[in-house]
Amino acid sequence: MIILLSFSCQAQTRLKEDNALTSGEADILSDMASVLNSTNSFLEFSDPKKMEYYLADVPSGSSLEIEYSFNVLPNNSIKENYALTLETETASWTLPFDLLFLGIPVSEDAVFHYAVPLDENFNGKFNIVLKENGDAQFSEEPMPVMQVRSVRITDQWFGFIHDNDDYFITPYVSRQGGGSFIVEVTNAQRPFELTALLGQRAAVEAERRRFTAVTGIERIYVPSSLISPNVPAAFSGDRVTFIKLTPSDVPAFPVPIKADPGLVLDWPLSKWRNKNWEIFRWEQFPSILIIDTADFDVQNKLLKRLAFFAEKTDFRGALWHDHETAGLHGWNAHDYRAQALAEFFDLAEKTNFPLNEEELLLKNILLTEGIILQSDNDITAGDGGIISVSRQSGAAQRRILMTHEGFHGIFYADEDFRNYCQFRWEQIDPQARLVLKAYLDINRYDTSWEYLVIKEFSSYVLQIPVAEANYYFGNTLPGGLEYTRYANALPPKDITSNSWPELAAAFYNEAQILSSYADRRWGLAAGRIWTVTVTSF
Repeated sequence: MIILLSFSCQAQTRLKEDNALTSGEADILSDMASVLNSTNSFLEFSDPKKMEYYLADVPSGSSLEIEYSFNVLPNNSIKENYALTLETETASWTLPFDLLFLGIPVSEDAVFHYAVPLDENFNGKFNIVLKENGDAQFSEEPMPVMQVRSVRITDQWFGFIHDNDDYFITPYVSRQGGGSFIVEVTNAQRPFELTALLGQRAAVEAERRRFTAVTGIERIYVPSSLISPNVPAAFSGDRVTFIKLTPSDVPAFPVPIKADPGLVLDWPLSKWRNKNWEIFRWEQFPSILIIDTADFDVQNKLLKRLAFFAEKTDFRGALWHDHETAGLHGWNAHDYRAQALAEFFDLAEKTNFPLNEEELLLKNILLTEGIILQSDNDITAGDGGIISVSRQSGAAQRRILMTHEGFHGIFYADEDFRNYCQFRWEQIDPQARLVLKAYLDINRYDTSWEYLVIKEFSSYVLQIPVAEANYYFGNTLPGGLEYTRYANALPPKDITSNSWPELAAAFYNEAQILSSYADRRWGLAAGRIWTVTVTSF
């Protein structure tokens, strides 16, 4: 409860029942606490006063937010001669008259929300004080009236948020000469996760790393695992409307860390919670988990048996002991939908098949995350699936594999994408379909399963940039079939160019179409499954 102990100007009390914004970043602000109580009080600059408050039962790790506005925005003379402060017994904070110190003009109807962090010494008492600190006369000036619209407790956060006429601001926010916003939190005991909406050319710099949103993407999210306490972060872009840093503990392994695939690719090994493998939840598609392994041996322990069960010709649908697949290659990267995972673990449970330690841990993770579901008699499919890459692949190959597997993940998560891929498969030239099925068959995919074929079609088309599709599908892929028993699937070769231009044209067209689809839906593209890139400096 918030109690107004005393005041010396007109006042009313009211209960404000919600704290939701009406537009913009309202969804991102949804984790803020509800208003506990509020006051509606006025401070006239012609008669400066102090208001005293008391808060009972303030939760730890909170911020105190003062919501206020002015009937007339204070001009320079007013700002030079008056001070507006929020005071506790251990700290004092200057409440801003505007946001020009950040280079941000505010509207005449601006409502300010100033949130200050509360420490363990806060005893519930605070004051809002308006003081005159000059001798200037303002007889001809319109004297502003400040309205304290509400006082509330929120989850602790730091940064700046602009939503229509509402301006949310905290301490430790400044602007440097190059136009970047700096958020610097001191005496923090916990790491921070950050979310920012920065317009075009969006970037965040922290701990000698630069996180850059790809062109067309204005939002950046970086989990707490990558940001240490008390490290300043710089935010830049052409339309900064939202910067929010929130204290957030790093979850214990094997709870997945929410992250973009671009962060996973360059995640420092020093920040892995397990030396052998790390697990993430795809930020944009939360029903998809991403497993990154230290090497292929670790990946095989987790997923090789699944590969043979789910996709391999002559092996699919059965559980195989390690000695039965010894010497046979699984995959260098993996993807499995909830249905296949459920069938695998259900069969193992019902037949008492001896799974290894890594597979049993994976089963528990999938159950916890709802990707598979346990009942009294069966293990059934939940939602989503998993994808996996390995650090043993080279950097360039990892990006191709992450893109390939990532579009498989979307295929599992998004029904409209599945349906559209099937439609495009039915439209492509029959000769191109025949060649791709031959390529999949030679690589031991079970091509009798149309679902698998269409899934692979979409990811092979989207795994590389559109500009590279001509050469890959006109040279590389058919070249791998030319001197095999599958050569009769190929159309006539163009001797002059030493390539298959019909295949190049057919798949290039599909790459353009599917890449455009991915861009419209998610801001992704052929050759890129991530929305943020990372560079060190």
